[in-house]
Amino acid sequence: MKETPRQQDLFTSSTDVFGARRLRDEAIERVLENEEEWIVTAKFMARAFILDAQKPFTSEDMRVALTGRGLPRPHHHNCWGGLTMSLKRAGLIHEVGMAQMQCLRSHARRTPLYWKGKTDEDK
Repeated sequence: MKETPRQQDLFTSSTDVFGARRLRDEAIERVLENEEEWIVTAKFMARAFILDAQKPFTSEDMRVALTGRGLPRPHHHNCWGGLTMSLKRAGLIHEVGMAQMQCLRSHARRTPLYWKGKTDEDK
């Protein structure tokens, strides 16, 4: 397993959007490395969810549906973000708007709405 880099101080670290994205991607890669079997199953089940979708959906909608269909919860909640990011990068979903999450633990925060496939802007 890769060594976890030291987290920088939130208030004194410099701002660098490209560095921040790189650190995000590295963290997601690390968390998914520990869930190889889960991510394979999750992607398979997510493809079926996406094909069945009748309207735009949030990643929360997908999580609720997949766990309802028997997908076990991953060891870390960031795996859900890794799943969503991998589906976006594969061109299976793209953002079409924003919505509020519905689950109580999500505190009604704003989140992207997704739909099937890529748009011309995503290419």
